[in-house]
Amino acid sequence: MKLPWRRAPLVAWGQPSSLLVALFAGLVLAFVATAAVLHVSSVRTAAVDYNVSRFCPHLRGPAVELVPMRFDGSVEAASLAQRSAADHGFDDGVVAGLYSGVLMLDFGESSGRAKLAYRDGLAEQVTVVRGGGTDGLWIPESLAELTGADLGDRPRQAGLGELPPVTAVYEDLERTGEGYWCSEEKLVVPGPMDSEWQSAPPVLVPDRDVLSSLQPPPAVVDELAVQWEDVSHATFTTTLRFPVDAPSTPEEAAALHDRSRAVVDDLSAELAREDFVSRGVYLERSLQLADESSRTVTLAVLPLTVVSLLVGLAGMAAVAVQWLQRRTREARLLWTHGASPLALGTRALLELGLPVLVGSAAGLALATLARGLYAPSLVLRDGVLVDAALAVGGLVVASLAVLTATVAVRAHQLFQTAPRARSRAVSRLRLVPWELATGALAVWSGLRLAEGALTVESGEVLPRVDPVALAFPLLVVVTLAGLTARGLGWSLVRSHRLSAWRRPAFQFGIRRLAASGGTAVGVTALALLAVGVLAVGGGIVGAQRDAFDAKSGVLVGGESAVDVGNTTVNADQAVPASIAERSTLVGRSTTSIADPSREVTVLVVEPDTFHRGGWLGDRRIASAVDEALSALRAGEADRGPGDAAVPAVRVAGAPGGDQLRAGSGLVLSTVGEVTGFPGVTSPTYVVARDTVPSGFRVNTWTVLSALPAAEVVDRIQAGGGWTIQSVERTSSLDGLPFLTMEWTFGFITVLGTVLAVLAITSLLLAIEVRRRQNALSGALSLRMGVRPRTLVASYLVELGTIGGLAALVGAAVGWGAAQLAASQLDPAPRLVPVPAAPVPVLFLSVLLVATLAVVGAATWLAVRAVRTARVGELIRE
Repeated sequence: MKLPWRRAPLVAWGQPSSLLVALFAGLVLAFVATAAVLHVSSVRTAAVDYNVSRFCPHLRGPAVELVPMRFDGSVEAASLAQRSAADHGFDDGVVAGLYSGVLMLDFGESSGRAKLAYRDGLAEQVTVVRGGGTDGLWIPESLAELTGADLGDRPRQAGLGELPPVTAVYEDLERTGEGYWCSEEKLVVPGPMDSEWQSAPPVLVPDRDVLSSLQPPPAVVDELAVQWEDVSHATFTTTLRFPVDAPSTPEEAAALHDRSRAVVDDLSAELAREDFVSRGVYLERSLQLADESSRTVTLAVLPLTVVSLLVGLAGMAAVAVQWLQRRTREARLLWTHGASPLALGTRALLELGLPVLVGSAAGLALATLARGLYAPSLVLRDGVLVDAALAVGGLVVASLAVLTATVAVRAHQLFQTAPRARSRAVSRLRLVPWELATGALAVWSGLRLAEGALTVESGEVLPRVDPVALAFPLLVVVTLAGLTARGLGWSLVRSHRLSAWRRPAFQFGIRRLAASGGTAVGVTALALLAVGVLAVGGGIVGAQRDAFDAKSGVLVGGESAVDVGNTTVNADQAVPASIAERSTLVGRSTTSIADPSREVTVLVVEPDTFHRGGWLGDRRIASAVDEALSALRAGEADRGPGDAAVPAVRVAGAPGGDQLRAGSGLVLSTVGEVTGFPGVTSPTYVVARDTVPSGFRVNTWTVLSALPAAEVVDRIQAGGGWTIQSVERTSSLDGLPFLTMEWTFGFITVLGTVLAVLAITSLLLAIEVRRRQNALSGALSLRMGVRPRTLVASYLVELGTIGGLAALVGAAVGWGAAQLAASQLDPAPRLVPVPAAPVPVLFLSVLLVATLAVVGAATWLAVRAVRTARVGELIRE
C-alpha cells in the first residue's frame, strides 16, 4: 500500500505539545554537549591567561641574561638577538639592557656607589624630577641626596676618568613586579640584604653612544682581566628581552613558545655556553600548567557529561513512547494495512525529526552565545565550534536512532507479541527501591573522597580529581531526591484518608495533587534534583573562592605585608599615623626549644592593634585571633612580678609547656592553643610585644595592613622609615589550583541550571496537558459554590507543595552534601583553614523568588484556563 509519509511533518502540527517536547529535548541535549566542549576548551585558555598575567610582560618571550662582558661584546649579542627576533616574528624587536658592576663615583666633596646602566627606551620609563637632557648621566634622587650632586656636575671614576655631566635627576626605582622594569628589578633595585658592593642604584645613560664613548679600548680591558684587575667599570651584564603581546589562546601561546625557543637556540649556537647566566622560555611552564588544569577538568567533567547525555537519550525514548501512546489508534490502523514496526518508527522520525534538528541547532547556538555565563574564558580556540558541531551532530544521529528504535520496539511489543505476565523475579525486583543502588554508590564514593579526592602525580603541580569521589555530593542529592519523591508518592496514595473540609482549599489542592500523583512525583524529583545540584555546584565553588582568600590571608597575615628595618622600628617610624588605623606591627624570629628539641617560630604581636591590620576575613580565623589575644591578655594579667616565663599561644602544632626555653633568654609558658593565626604557616608561638624581654632578638619586623602595599611603602618612606620588601595577599598564593576546582564544579552548576529549566518546563507542560480536565473540574466547582479565591488557594497548595518541597529539601541536601565534600577538596592542605561551603544567602534568596514566580505563573495559567472554560463544550468533548 502507499503510505502518506510525505505529509507526516504537516500532520505533526496537529499535536503541538509533542513537537515542543521533541524540540526542547533536542535543545537540552545539544546545549549540554556544546557547553561541555566549550567549557573544557576554555579551561586551557583561562589557565594560560592566568599564568601569563602573573609574570612580567617582558618575560613572555625569550629571557636571556649574559655574564659581564666588554661593551662591544654586549652590542654584538644584542645585534644577534635582533636578527634572530626578526627571523622568528618578534616585530617589536629586542630591548637590550647593559649594567656595569658597582662603581664608586666621586662628585668632588663626596662620593657614592652606583651602577652605570643603559636600556633601550629607558628615557620614557622613569620619572624625571629635574633636568632631562639625554647627552649625559641621569642620577637617582638617593644618590643626589647622598653626594649633594646636581645638574651639570661631572663625577669621576677611577677606571673611566671624568664622566659626562649630570643632565637629570630621577625618582629611585622600586620593586613593583610590573611594567617596564619588572624583568630588571634585581639589577636596578638594590636588595635589602645585599652588601654595599653587591648592588647599588643605577646611574642611567639614556644614549648608548654616550656609554660607548666612555669605554676603554678592548685590548686594555682584556689586559686588565688577564692581570686580575677590576674591570667592573668596563664590563656589562647584558639582558635581552623580547616584548610581545600576551597570547589570547593556547595555540597562540604554543606558537609563541616555539618562536621563543627558536630564538634561544639561535643565541645558544652563536654564543659560548659560559656566556649565559640564564636562558629560557617562561611560557613553557605556563603551557604545562594549562595542560594539567585542562586534563583535571576534563577527567572530572567527562563522566558527568556522559551520564547527562545518556539520561537525555533516555528522555528522548520517553518522547517516543509518548508519541506512540497518542498515536496508538493511527499506528494500529497502519499496522493492519501492512506497515511494519520499523515503518512506524520511521513515521515518528519524520514527524519529530525536524523539531529535534531545530532544537539541536538552537541548543548549539544558545550554548555558544551564553558561554560567558559558564565558561572560564570567552576566547575560543580555532576549530572548537567545529568540534562542538560534530558532537551535536553525532548526538542528533543518536537521538533520531533512539527515537526510531524505541517506537519500532514498542510497536512490535504492542501489535506483534502476545502480552505475557511478568515473572515473579521481575515483580520482586521492581519492589526494590533504586535508591539503594545510588545510596551504595554514594557510600563508595564517600569512602574514596575521605581517602583523598585530590592527588598530585609525579612531575605535576595541579591536583587531579578522582571522578568517583567527585560524584559523592551528586549521588547524595540523587538518593535523597529519590527518597523524598518516593515518600511524596506514598503520601499521595494514602491522601484519600485525609479529611480537611474545614479548609477546602487545602483539601482540593491535595486531592488534585493525588489525582496526578505520577506527574507530581516526577516533577518534584526533577526540581529537587535541580536545586540540589545547583546548591552543590555553588557551594563548592564558593568554598574554593573563600578558601583562596582565607589561605592567602593566613599566608601573608594581612591584605599586604611590608618588611621594615630594625632602625625604622626603633625610631617608631614603622607605623606612621597616616596608616595606623589600618595597620599593625609584628615581629618574627626562628628559634629552637630544648625540650622537646624542635625548631619553632616566635611571632611577636601587639594585642591592642592587631585587629587593625591582621587578616580577619574568615570567621574561623577571626575567632582564633580573638581567642589567642584574649588568652595573651589573661596570661599577662595572671603573671607574677618575678615570673620570667612569657605567656604564649601555640599555633600549628607547637609543643605546649610551662617552661619552654627558646633561646636568647626567652622562656615561654603556653596559655592557649588555636588552629590558625594570620601570618603563621609552621609551628609558632604567638606572644605579646610588651612581655618579650629586651634581650630577645627579633629577626624580621613586618607591617601588616589592610591597605595596598604600595600605599604602605609610600607612607612609611615619607615618614623617614626604611622598607625592605612587600607582598600583596592577592598575588602571594598561586590561585590556579583553586581556579581548577572552581572550573570543575562550575560545570555542575550548568547541569543544575539545565535541570531547573527542565523542571519548570515539565511543570508548565503538565498543567497544559491537564488543561481540559482541570478547566472542567474547576468550572464545575465554581458553579457549585466554590469561591474564586478558594480555587486560587487550592492551586497554590497543589503547586506550592511541589515547589516548596523541592526548594527546601533540595537546598538543604545540596548545601549539606557540598559541606561534606568541600573539606576534602583542598588544593593547598598545608595552609589553614580547610575549605567550607559558605551559607548560600544569595542562592536562597534567588531560589525563594524563583519558586514564588514559577508557582505564581503556573497558578495563573491553571486559573485562567478555568475562568475561560466553556463548560458545555468541554462536556460535549
